[in-house]
Amino acid sequence: MYERQTISMTFGHKPTKREVDERMHIELGVASHECRPFRECAEDYIRVKSNILSPYTLYAYRLMLRRISDRLLNLPLNKIKQFDLQFFINTYAKNHKLKTIKNVSSFILAVIKMFIPSFSCKLSFPAKVKSVPYIPTDSDIQMLLSLVKGTEEEVPVLLACFGLRRGEITALTLDDIRAGQIIVSKSLVVCDGTVTVKAPKTYASSRVVNVPVWLTDMIFAKGYIYNKSPKRISKVLYRLQEKYNLPHFSIHKLRHYMASASHALNIPSAYVQAQGGWSSDYVLKSIYTHPITSTYDNVLIEHFNTLYFS
Repeated sequence: MYERQTISMTFGHKPTKREVDERMHIELGVASHECRPFRECAEDYIRVKSNILSPYTLYAYRLMLRRISDRLLNLPLNKIKQFDLQFFINTYAKNHKLKTIKNVSSFILAVIKMFIPSFSCKLSFPAKVKSVPYIPTDSDIQMLLSLVKGTEEEVPVLLACFGLRRGEITALTLDDIRAGQIIVSKSLVVCDGTVTVKAPKTYASSRVVNVPVWLTDMIFAKGYIYNKSPKRISKVLYRLQEKYNLPHFSIHKLRHYMASASHALNIPSAYVQAQGGWSSDYVLKSIYTHPITSTYDNVLIEHFNTLYFS
């Protein structure tokens, strides 16, 4: 049972009946929820978005709930102030990276604003530290390709070199393969042991990726793309790097290599973004009205032919 509350509404003008009804609906909704603990409200937030958000995002939200302090989880929603959130961020920052801190903070604020739309606060975060990730070199890729040749991981590594994400690779079927082309229209996600095939990461991720014909011939000859766990690709890659003294880089960094190699080959950024399925506010600049043309299809392919066959 919740304590009976009086709703007070103030308007800067004489309201219409519709305005009063709409405001009353909002106020009653807030009044009935804001005295509950944050944990309950967060669980409701996740529940009402269960058919909208991706399985991975829902999994991430549930994981965040387990990492938020009991102090904050048990606070009534209407008692949470800027100090409480800043205190949580300050404590959380001891053992977490900036990206994780901001993700959790965004989740907390989204929950609060769903039930209290007027809630507002300004939070401080740790200073951003510029990181320089290692991007594989031509010699790294050449060595890796020679090590995976003939193994189950050869096709996934080659596809990653042409810009496919791990989830996109493991979701592929033979129906997605054409001679010299890969049709990317879905992604495989593993969340808490559950495997789900969903739409790609972004709208731009649905695309056609140009690859060598010998690669698609290899896939057709095998009769499948990859029938192991997605995590196995990363584990095999790590073991090979350890055994053969290669620099450590994830399979995702092969996408970065594709972009870096394309830049060195003077392939326009709009073409690269289309090939890799990247989405950003500067993707198609006015000079690139039609970014996907056959002009650059063979440039990247010839580059990998040289690495693979030499």
